[in-house]
Amino acid sequence: MPRPAPILTPLPDGALLLDCLGLLCPVPMIKAGRAIRQLDPGLTLQVLADDPGVENDFKDWCVANRHTLLSMSESAGVWTTRIRREW
Repeated sequence: MPRPAPILTPLPDGALLLDCLGLLCPVPMIKAGRAIRQLDPGLTLQVLADDPGVENDFKDWCVANRHTLLSMSESAGVWTTRIRREW
């Protein structure tokens, strides 16, 4: 059965969380692109993903889309990426 579409969840710090666990490249970048357009400039999107390619993909995606990669960390195979919308 297909996984439901990712839902944006508000975090206590004002960021929005996008859960992309179980999705493979390029889907996390596509979902992040759609999600970040829902944010006002200056706000933060936090993405959870377990595709090992997201480490390089999100770095390149942020440069290509002119957003700021605030942080990226991995724990137990899950990447947590924080991106600030710049425009």
